Amino acid sequence: MVPVIKAVEGDDVFSPQKIAREYREKGYLAQKEGDLKTAKAFYEKAISLDPSFAVAYNDLGIIYEAEGALNKAENNYLKAIELNPAYLSPYTNIALLCEKEKRWKEAKYFWKQRYLRDPRSSYWREEARKHIILLGGDEEVRESHLREEARELMADWEKKRKEPEDEFTRTIRNYFRGGFRSVSNN
Repeated sequence: MVPVIKAVEGDDVFSPQKIAREYREKGYLAQKEGDLKTAKAFYEKAISLDPSFAVAYNDLGIIYEAEGALNKAENNYLKAIELNPAYLSPYTNIALLCEKEKRWKEAKYFWKQRYLRDPRSSYWREEARKHIILLGGDEEVRESHLREEARELMADWEKKRKEPEDEFTRTIRNYFRGGFRSVSNN
């Protein structure tokens, strides 16, 4: 049984999208407590209220995967991607599902999508890169990663270049420029 969420009067409080997000949040809480049946009911209710709610489809896919309904899980992940290609979690979830089923080529494809769509350095972007390498690598990902590392090295170099030199560094620099003379007391 799905409890009814009560709303109070006000701006867009009664909108289906807002209520759907409340159901999704309740589903997430139930899922965290291990109550997959209740979580599933909340996610399904959220989707019925807002069929364009990509996050709820992804969450429902996680529940189906936990239940062993892998085709339903995959369909929900794909629906989440279709609804919001910028939402990254379903790429990770479907890549992991494909790996679980030993569908390596598809896993690599979804990991690559996850990697390329993440504009910042993040834990999951790095995980995607590692999985791609384990699945045989990809030239586009390799080049992207090398460009990223080069930008980081240049930024570090620029930062260090602007820092004042310590006495040791100044002495070494002068030595190699011929400015350091040794004195012998013979």
